[in-house]
Amino acid sequence: MSFEVNLELIKTVRVKKGMSLTHMAEVLGLPSTDKYSRREKGEYRFRAVEIPAVAKELGIPYEKIFVSSLRKSKKESVSKHIHAQREEAVK
Repeated sequence: MSFEVNLELIKTVRVKKGMSLTHMAEVLGLPSTDKYSRREKGEYRFRAVEIPAVAKELGIPYEKIFVSSLRKSKKESVSKHIHAQREEAVK
């Protein structure tokens, strides 16, 4: 099991509290709103040092900022699929 940042919660709380993307970018010391927006959309990952700042600014308990993920990496899934196909071909 792995954990991911709960991007949906971050965006929902930010919008509900009326905080702009610009404000959040400033909180994290990012040079542009776009840099923050891409993190919130999941295009880029939040850095480990940014997560506590986001949680504090939005008032989200740190333990709620993460969600468990049962998804396996794409690479791992492809590898298992190829291995299974090879075993079938040998039979």
